[in-house]
Amino acid sequence: TGGEIETGSIVLAQKNAGGSGTLVLDGGVATVGGVSKGDGSGATKFSANGGVLRAPGASASFISGLYVAELGSKGLTIDTQKYSITVPQAFRDAEGARGRLVKVGSGRLTLSGTGSVPSEIVAAEGTLAFAAGAATETSLVVTNGATALTPNGSAFTSLTVRDGVLTLGCDRTATAGAVEL
Repeated sequence: TGGEIETGSIVLAQKNAGGSGTLVLDGGVATVGGVSKGDGSGATKFSANGGVLRAPGASASFISGLYVAELGSKGLTIDTQKYSITVPQAFRDAEGARGRLVKVGSGRLTLSGTGSVPSEIVAAEGTLAFAAGAATETSLVVTNGATALTPNGSAFTSLTVRDGVLTLGCDRTATAGAVEL
């Protein structure tokens, strides 16, 4: 809780064939090259309920391969700084929580995970992109001059744009339960 750490990549279940691992971020700032699953066959879990994961450089798999990545009500902030990073990991809400993912930094964050997404995703700075096929069944908020890029046929529970830019896929269609501009 609180504080700052800077390290290379965090690999859960690195070598032990039956090894498993859990990483909990509950506040503070962790500057890491990435979070991933190693060669172990056990379950791996990343749980965030507050705090910032900061990228020290570009990454094609910043958070990837984990059995579970869940976000609590305080959520997770990903700081891309000036870099381009991709997160192929799907996220889910922690039990009983409305999970939240916030993107800050002037760089680009591409979400390419399929399956579940947290209840809310906020583009607060820089560019947030959803890869084709990425899960988008979430509330999307674009604010503070940020840009969000969505693939064709995106389906959001709600879209909110406050002093930001939303660019729809090349067929220029997206659906939402509610839209606020």
